[in-house]
Amino acid sequence: MHLLYLLKYSINMKKLYALILCCFTFSGINAQICQTCTSTITGNNSSPQVVTSGQTLCIAAGATVSGDILVQGGTVCNAGTITSQYLHVTEGGIFENTASINVDSLLVSEQSSFFHNRGTITCERIAFTGSSEGINYGSGTIECNYMGDSAAGFINYGNIHIGFDFSNTAGELFQNVGFIEIGRDFYNASGASFQTFCMVNVTRDWYNSAFIAGNFGGPCGGFSIGNDSYNSGTITSIDICDQNTPNGEFDANTGTLNFVTYCACNNNCQEVTSIDEPLATNLFTVYPNPATEKITVETKNNFSGITRMQTVDGKLISEQRFYSDKFEIAVGNFANGFYLLTLYSEQGEFVGAKRISVAR
Repeated sequence: MHLLYLLKYSINMKKLYALILCCFTFSGINAQICQTCTSTITGNNSSPQVVTSGQTLCIAAGATVSGDILVQGGTVCNAGTITSQYLHVTEGGIFENTASINVDSLLVSEQSSFFHNRGTITCERIAFTGSSEGINYGSGTIECNYMGDSAAGFINYGNIHIGFDFSNTAGELFQNVGFIEIGRDFYNASGASFQTFCMVNVTRDWYNSAFIAGNFGGPCGGFSIGNDSYNSGTITSIDICDQNTPNGEFDANTGTLNFVTYCACNNNCQEVTSIDEPLATNLFTVYPNPATEKITVETKNNFSGITRMQTVDGKLISEQRFYSDKFEIAVGNFANGFYLLTLYSEQGEFVGAKRISVAR
């Protein structure tokens, strides 16, 4: 039984590597894109901004933009101050923030849309949806009243302060390696996956009906809960500390618990006060993504090994050997949705992982 739990945990932890590889690949590209601007804003500008494919808008240090911003397939590099009501990144748009954003609503949506934050974001609501990707680097801070994510991917290395509710739903992959404080309620549901390497502070209520994982064999991760806690999902290698129960246990549990402890973890994440940016690694590429009938995989080096495809909840649906640096995987019989592709060497060593979308 312990081996089964470890296998399930190992499969889900590889989602973390998939998201890291994906985000950092684009991070390196962004640094090059932001050196070439098709237009630049200096001073104060209150006009709405629409940035389409092929355009790169640079907001210079010292500049202030107060009009709404729509990134519709283009790129925005912000080194100034944004005080808009609405900021939307969509249709494969890229937004790189190294300074200050203060908006009412920040939305990142649709396939291949990316939002990278190394600065400060203040907002009423922030959301990542529709297979978009976001990353909050070690130097980044997000302070919003509501954070909602669905069918997307997000990784936090910095500081996140949620004034009210945090919601993770509909196949979302959220990985936390930084500081998170939730002022009211935490929700993880509808096939979502939440993974944390440290303790997350939830001031009020906590609900899980999907999948939550911690850091097996290393510093513990989990949740400190101020009020009610209800679990009907699957939890692996997590510490739970409900402040309102005698032993820190759940108020109610009808789900599956693997390697769960109670109030045994003192690994509370500290707020980041210095820059500690993760390094980028790009071990292989996959295209097309989204896919319809097949995907092509190209590895960085010519070696043989094994590929595995899993659903977002860890179910193995495909496995095959490969013997060259370029090969194909059939996905024509897969249902529409998100999958995790992992590569292993012949010796069973983990090589890398990426999230794949099948859409017809």
